[in-house]
Amino acid sequence: MSNISDTGTNKNDTDNLKDYKDALSNFLTGIVIITCIDNDGKPFGITINSFNSVSLNPKIICWSLGNHNPYKNSFLSQNYLIQILNSSQKDIAKQFSKTSLSKDFNQENFITHNKLPLLKGCLAWFECSLYQSHNIGDHILLLSEVLNFSIHTKSQNSSSQSLAFFKRDIFGIDKN
Repeated sequence: MSNISDTGTNKNDTDNLKDYKDALSNFLTGIVIITCIDNDGKPFGITINSFNSVSLNPKIICWSLGNHNPYKNSFLSQNYLIQILNSSQKDIAKQFSKTSLSKDFNQENFITHNKLPLLKGCLAWFECSLYQSHNIGDHILLLSEVLNFSIHTKSQNSSSQSLAFFKRDIFGIDKN
């Protein structure tokens, strides 16, 4: 079996990070925001696309976080909310994907659930606590136990389409 791609370029050089990221960007993923409270009692959130279900019994969700993330210790020590976004929440997803620590938790977009920031209109949310964590390379893999969850109907959302991430672009996707 050849190591040459269909374009004739050898892509086994994993030191070429841009090409590696380009290759990974061909996989369609969903987008979620994870919110928590920091050690000073302030709300924060991040946008991720590394989210999937691992187990149904117990209910376990998996996601990853860069080791450099300033909120890593908060996720390791307390509950957080994982929220599946609808297609009208693209701007919020982009805002929370920025590395800046200042995020807008205004009353217009968020309510609280068990003192955690909950994005209004999300398609579903999962209240989680850390089940296990594993340091892997430059990221930490978090296995999260689902303590509570809710799925929202179309009447509660401005859109029933989910947000997707593909080729470094965010867009709405509908099963129809």
